[in-house]
Amino acid sequence: MDSITELPKITLENELNEWINLAQLGPSLLKNGIDFRKLGYEKLKEFLASFSPQLLLKTYAPDDKTIPVTYVKISHYNNHQPKTLNLTVTKESTNSSNLFDWAYLVDFEKALKKLQDIALPERWDFENSDRGKPLPILRNYLRYTFERLHVEKKIAYSDDNEYAVFNTGLVNKLYSSIYALFSRNKNAGKQLWFFIDFAVEGEDRAGKTLVNKFRILPNPAEYFSDITDVYYDVKMSEPILDTQHILVERAERLPIKFLKSFGPNNFSYQDYNSLPLDKKDEYAKSLKEALKKDVDALRRMQNKMDSAVKLAIKRVRWNYKTAIPMYYPKRQKMHLLLPLCLGNDQTVDTSLVVSKEASGRYQGQTIYPLDWAYKYARLICRPDSDWLYVESINSVQEEKE
Repeated sequence: MDSITELPKITLENELNEWINLAQLGPSLLKNGIDFRKLGYEKLKEFLASFSPQLLLKTYAPDDKTIPVTYVKISHYNNHQPKTLNLTVTKESTNSSNLFDWAYLVDFEKALKKLQDIALPERWDFENSDRGKPLPILRNYLRYTFERLHVEKKIAYSDDNEYAVFNTGLVNKLYSSIYALFSRNKNAGKQLWFFIDFAVEGEDRAGKTLVNKFRILPNPAEYFSDITDVYYDVKMSEPILDTQHILVERAERLPIKFLKSFGPNNFSYQDYNSLPLDKKDEYAKSLKEALKKDVDALRRMQNKMDSAVKLAIKRVRWNYKTAIPMYYPKRQKMHLLLPLCLGNDQTVDTSLVVSKEASGRYQGQTIYPLDWAYKYARLICRPDSDWLYVESINSVQEEKE
């Protein structure tokens, strides 16, 4: 995990081989930079409980009229141990938008396979997907769905704060929502939550836990509030392209057939996707340098790109579904995807990412390989398209942030 904060060892004022009042920890915590007064008493209990089984907590009240008091002790304490407690806090585990930092997902590949089996039938991998990471589309979908739900504050917690749940946005064959259920992680210093199962409300043990622990289950993620975000307004002009970014800075994303036909003549082109990882950056850098030096090649490429964009807009005029909505998690914005035929006019080989600006005009931001385009479009819904579908994608490109 990326951000680990190791707090100084907390010297405790009391012998913790016996139960002591939680309030007596206050001075020790303050000395070590933990202001429990800002947390509040309940949050302090929750914080300390996350270090189970190192710390044990219990609440005691002799009768209904007495205010409950919480006591704490170190488990397995003996006289040879120092009177210190080393607390390691993972910041991401308490309030992270990264699913894998927020929760420990035990046997995740098996869990993904179960989700695929119970969800409405859909293909979640490409023809040439990395077999070491099965179901890459579904993995990507869950990752960014959770990130969006975190932004929308749609992760629900049980009243006793022992369970958490989110709506995956997927449904089973009867169109019932599928949820991801978690319990509090009992392993100290690890992610705060522990994955239990994917579940449908009321079905099997996890589904019954949903009914038992949650009065209201959370809604799925939402990505747009204006319906015009998912349509390309053909009354506006064609998108204005960031040509330098698309043709030079992201040249390695361009189809090799397009580069060979319109790029620099004296360059040795290679299939970027098939290169070893340690050779990709070197090849991309040399390609960019060649393009910067060859103005004639850039003009040829720009002319072909402009022609491809014009053809894409004609397709949108003919069928509005040609422009496919997608969500860009990094900027939390909606974009549209347009098909580009760069190698020849009959085959879509890449996609143009377009944003609608405040003026109502469209900006061509960048290009995506088709596998990237599908993964980001799938966050919103399964694309209903005549050009972007899983079976048509036979080239998979590693994605860099």
